[in-house]
Amino acid sequence: MTTKGSLVRLLWRGSINSSSSSTSTLFRTSSSLTSPRIDAEDQLSFKSLGLPRVKEVHHPNRVKDNVLHPAFDIAIPEITYCEFLWSNLAMHEHLPGLVCGVTGRTLLHGEVKEQALKVSSSLRGLGLTKGDVVGVLLPNCIEYPLIVQGALHSGLTITPMNPAYTAPEISRQLKASKATVLITHTSITEKVGATLALYPHIRAVVAIGEEDRGADAIGWQDFLDLSSEANPQQVPIDVDKDVAVLPFSSGTTGVPKGVMLSQKNLVTNNISIAGNDPEYMVRASGISQDVTIGVLPMYHIYGLNVTLAGGLYMGCKHIVLPSFKPDQFVSLMEKHKPTFLHLVPPLASFLANSPLVTREHLTSLRQVNVGAAPSGPQLIEQFYKKAPKYVMYKEGWGSTEVAGGCSGINRAYGGIKRGSVNQLLPNFRIQIRDTSTDKTLGVGERGEIVIRGPGCMLGYSNNEAANKETFDEEGWMRTGDIGYYDQDGFIFIVDRMKELIKVKGLQVAPAELEDVLRGLDGVLDVAVIGIPDERSGQVPRAYIVRKESLTEKEVNLYMAEEVSAHKQLAGGVEFVQAIPKSAAGKILRKELAAAWQAAHS
Repeated sequence: MTTKGSLVRLLWRGSINSSSSSTSTLFRTSSSLTSPRIDAEDQLSFKSLGLPRVKEVHHPNRVKDNVLHPAFDIAIPEITYCEFLWSNLAMHEHLPGLVCGVTGRTLLHGEVKEQALKVSSSLRGLGLTKGDVVGVLLPNCIEYPLIVQGALHSGLTITPMNPAYTAPEISRQLKASKATVLITHTSITEKVGATLALYPHIRAVVAIGEEDRGADAIGWQDFLDLSSEANPQQVPIDVDKDVAVLPFSSGTTGVPKGVMLSQKNLVTNNISIAGNDPEYMVRASGISQDVTIGVLPMYHIYGLNVTLAGGLYMGCKHIVLPSFKPDQFVSLMEKHKPTFLHLVPPLASFLANSPLVTREHLTSLRQVNVGAAPSGPQLIEQFYKKAPKYVMYKEGWGSTEVAGGCSGINRAYGGIKRGSVNQLLPNFRIQIRDTSTDKTLGVGERGEIVIRGPGCMLGYSNNEAANKETFDEEGWMRTGDIGYYDQDGFIFIVDRMKELIKVKGLQVAPAELEDVLRGLDGVLDVAVIGIPDERSGQVPRAYIVRKESLTEKEVNLYMAEEVSAHKQLAGGVEFVQAIPKSAAGKILRKELAAAWQAAHS
């Protein structure tokens, strides 16, 4: 039998081979269902620190000195992420919280907390201490939120990564984040091995799944067995300043950068959305709860801190899918009858246009929340040709840098206005700035949107230059989006200053692909733009100044090795004599985009 001591020696990259263990876990009835956590008087008062409280009302005078305010602000509780998620647990701990859409394995909300505490203890058993970074390289699975909660409960930082990334991409993020532990899946064992060869500073690997996990990794159940304390205490943290999550985003421009999000940022996003829209999710109690199917990736801030964290906080039943498969998704809609769905436009298009989806599949829905990219009026019209009229199609606006969303819907203050991203969430402020002079503009005037509030990130990790470009002296954060707000406080996004390409809602930085392409022998100069694509929204297209021998096939074979699927040059490769540039040497991507548009109009 493998001892706890030998497991620790193994994890820290020792030479001992781990014993084989099953990755399936047997769950007992949650002890929290019967063990009181608070005294009887407090329990019967049903008080909760995590419920939204209106702090200040701004409606109807929302524009003050050319600053747009929300209808009202919400008090942000000074509590940790886990305290917030568990603040109302007594009302729904007996209800299903996470359901694996593949196997049907289910965790009650009370069991989610139990297992998260075990993860917290096990992480400490690895010798991790406050501030250490854990890389999370996983598809959606019911272990994902346990890892997030366990890590944050122990004062650690997680850096989530797309499991479709290549080994070079993964190694770059691990290096930039200074991660020392990696939690991954056995389906990508070979890729993890290649990653460790590029970044040898990972001292412990935990692998979830049934396939071969590699010689030096430990299985999930053995990892949980490292837990030595049933009820570990929250590691003291500064909720305002300590980094909780370090996702990577390209920001307004450039290559991916680590976005430092505090536990306060995460809590602010969730309580602001819930407090703004009473129908966003219905708070569970008794035997009543909302149901959703979670297919948005948990490594993305939308899936991680909007759908996942929001659903756990509100007591929803969350059907977890590792990937989108049309037949499986429709079958789960029939079985579980979701009451709301969080989508990106391609998924909304699937519901609207796929013959697999009928009107009957959509009748259980109260709403769909669509984000990450604009839907456009045509898609919404197509959706309502099939969906019942009572299903609300809600669009919002947000980013990794605000830990999720910063606009949403409140029917009491104007409802939904088509073409807009609707209204500012509580606790945020926005200004419109002239793109040439940086002068603050007023109602109906177009410029760059800048934003301020407790949901805004701490900054980019180890990148002072990017922080100076992004934040001004008063703390306003540039979004790179061009837009305006109307007299009713609705926000409209009309263009992007930033040149990011959005492929199925995922960010692709032209500068990153250009940098990769420059590593290919035969590439003398290069520019990448995004072009429209019906299925993906946008796809990357490369313009290359080449040596005569270089072919498009060689370019595509090289990119297949270097970057993940959504970053491939699906828009094609065009060989050109020169790349258009400004006098300062900046690539004029707008000229390339305009030329492509003219050729295809």
